[in-house]
Amino acid sequence: MPPQTAASAGEPSADRLIQIVTTLGNQADAMRLAEQLVGRRLAACVQVAGPLVSLYRWQGKLERAEEWQCTLKTIERHAEAAMKAILLAHPYEQPEILLLPVIGSSAGYRQWVAEQTSDEPSP
Repeated sequence: MPPQTAASAGEPSADRLIQIVTTLGNQADAMRLAEQLVGRRLAACVQVAGPLVSLYRWQGKLERAEEWQCTLKTIERHAEAAMKAILLAHPYEQPEILLLPVIGSSAGYRQWVAEQTSDEPSP
């Protein structure tokens, strides 16, 4: 059986499952951001992966940096607040912040994310 998509489940737009991705320069900053976002219920889960190496051009120079990637699991209603929280806490001048749609998930996982990001703590 294929995973249910938000559209087939008839979810309102604000409750659609999304991912937000950002990178930070060290594990401590990544963990601090993850704890803040989950603690404020802006994300149900933040996966912190790294170190990884990013190669990019910044201010005309080729740069290489070791980074830690944070992948937030949340619902669309929290996207703006989560991205604002990332910007406020982020040490980079121009951080990567990508909002990615999730085209399908298990109903149970989607429900868990919705519960963990609700204003009312679940039992």
